[in-house]
Amino acid sequence: MTIKDIFVAMPFGIKQAKKRRYKIDFDRVYDKAIRPATEELGLQVIRADEEQDGGIIHALMIERLICTDIVIVDITNENPNVYYELGIRHCARPYSTILIYDKNTRLPFDIQPLRAIPYELDKGVITEKAAIDLKDKLVERLKNVISCDCKCDSLPFALIDNFPKTELDDTKLHIYQDLQKQRNIFKSQLEKIEDINNLYSIIKSMQDTYFPFKYLIFEIIKGFQKIKAWNELLDFIHNSLDNEVKNYVYVRQQEALAYNKSGQEGDEKTSLFLLEEILKDYGESSETYGLIGSAYKKLAMKFQETISFPSYLEKAINAYRNGFEMDSRNYYTGINLATLLLVQNKDEAEEELTKILPVITYNIELNDFSISNDYWLLATAYELYILNKDFAKAENVLGIISTLQTQPSTWMYETTIKNLTLIKKVYENYKIKTDWFDMFITVLQIKEN
Repeated sequence: MTIKDIFVAMPFGIKQAKKRRYKIDFDRVYDKAIRPATEELGLQVIRADEEQDGGIIHALMIERLICTDIVIVDITNENPNVYYELGIRHCARPYSTILIYDKNTRLPFDIQPLRAIPYELDKGVITEKAAIDLKDKLVERLKNVISCDCKCDSLPFALIDNFPKTELDDTKLHIYQDLQKQRNIFKSQLEKIEDINNLYSIIKSMQDTYFPFKYLIFEIIKGFQKIKAWNELLDFIHNSLDNEVKNYVYVRQQEALAYNKSGQEGDEKTSLFLLEEILKDYGESSETYGLIGSAYKKLAMKFQETISFPSYLEKAINAYRNGFEMDSRNYYTGINLATLLLVQNKDEAEEELTKILPVITYNIELNDFSISNDYWLLATAYELYILNKDFAKAENVLGIISTLQTQPSTWMYETTIKNLTLIKKVYENYKIKTDWFDMFITVLQIKEN
């Protein structure tokens, strides 16, 4: 068997371990064991350069899962994206899929019969000894696959007679590899955009080279958001995307968000209409409920001095509560629910607030702030500690925000300031210190300068 490429499906970077108070360094597993195993046999290894964002499964990922000669799948930590990718691979090839996993991972029943290679982590980190052991076992398994001395490793092919095998054209893989090179170039350009003309220039280059928008739709949309070009984003979605991409749940969610942020009269209600349609078409999700909460929160603040305020506030709280109950790890819905409960200032709201704050705190503190470059995580932690009245911890987080290497978008800062303003007004009424607000504004000014 002539092997051209190996593809690795696995989580990337450092991820929180499920039900454990440590993180798993997946990059170290890749760098210390997987890559050395392929290099020892003179094979080229390909790893996707990002996780699946916003529910989008990239076409290049699917194409690699089907077309690559050997796929190594790390099923550690019960990652749903990786399981989905494994399912696609098992329906495409009867052989040449190699599974690896951390010994502490609880394998689903359907995967338990498969021949997987275990490895050992020490508090989320693979040691040098464990890495060498995994590397050696991978080399042995790869040799078996290359020599065709391997058993069927796909349940569909093993259990269903004449299960249809995907016929592959070797030339296709080269086309996909060329697309991936183009994608990396455009992705790098999108990460550096400064204004709308710059973004339009990149989009035009994609069109001129017939590069499909769907391969970078997440990055393109983030580009519009970075420069607060909400109306331009709506125009791009409506007039430049084909129906397939328009109907990605992520794209529809971001269309609704753009209407909410656009500032045009009545667009908040358009946003809510679109989000209710998403609920009907795709079912409930924490992300969609969070966006519904955001739209109602904006309406509540817009009509804060009117009779409509209590109703809009209640609807925002209900939406955030639905999102938080669906996934308590979603700190976006959790922190907004907590802040609005504080604003609502009812006895039952205060009781609920005391119950959810410890849950939010637990999930937030699973992260190591000192190494984080995630503005949303740090800003949420700051807001959380202000709500907890733990001002010392809040100041520590603010110090980390002041040293962030990447400059968050202005609209991100503005969103945080709006929430902090709500808390400040309540605290002023109760004579609770509010100097933390001015400290946050000062840090923003320093960063902008």
